[in-house]
Amino acid sequence: MKIWRFFYKYWLIIAIAIMIIAFAVYNTSTAVINKSYDGELWFFLLTTVIKTIPTLGTLVVLLFQAQAKRIAFLMGAANASIYGIAYILMGLPFSATSALLISVPIPIFTFFSWKKNSSGKEVRFRTMKWWQLAATVCIILAGWAGCYFGLSKTGIMPPSNYAILDTLIFSIGVVVTVIITFRFIESQYINAISCLIGLILQILIVTKDPMSINFVVISCYNLFRVSQACVNWTRQYLHQKKSETAAEPALK
Repeated sequence: MKIWRFFYKYWLIIAIAIMIIAFAVYNTSTAVINKSYDGELWFFLLTTVIKTIPTLGTLVVLLFQAQAKRIAFLMGAANASIYGIAYILMGLPFSATSALLISVPIPIFTFFSWKKNSSGKEVRFRTMKWWQLAATVCIILAGWAGCYFGLSKTGIMPPSNYAILDTLIFSIGVVVTVIITFRFIESQYINAISCLIGLILQILIVTKDPMSINFVVISCYNLFRVSQACVNWTRQYLHQKKSETAAEPALK
């Protein structure tokens, strides 16, 4: 009975995990049989494993983040380090930089920040003022322009076939990672936009590299879980505000 409950509760993760592994095994075996891979066989197999592991880890990280659980940030930091290596192998320098230099240290800090601003196991969420949201959008656009025109076009960063989308995802990812630390629920709405752009990017990549199909699947799952986070975080925030409002007369 417990096994059935576990399967019922996590059926989506189990189904996608099986699909991801099946895709990886099929594509790898096909490439090996047809000898359609580049470089040494051992490097090709290693690359496949590195692409697959963080994809599976993200399934759990996004579930916990959608549920506003602090442990998601520690798990996410560990997973991001593996993602960084995968992005390097895929030729996405900005996403790799974001993963290794931002998505590893900041989530660790966020874990302790959320722990400090929690009531029991429930974090106390906040909302942005209009000027904070406007400033956030301006920072994202300025960051994108700086990365795309200042680094990508000048050759400072390695060339990328998807520089426009890659740099935009990088800019949004940096800002979202930071504002999550301050417990703003708007972070997930902005993150949902990034996930949608990320899905488009991965679809473009997979047309040339079928081995990257795992990232298309995880991008769909990512968008789904972040949409869940938008709903759950907002619901939790409204519940907290309602509880605070109800408690005010008692304090008087």
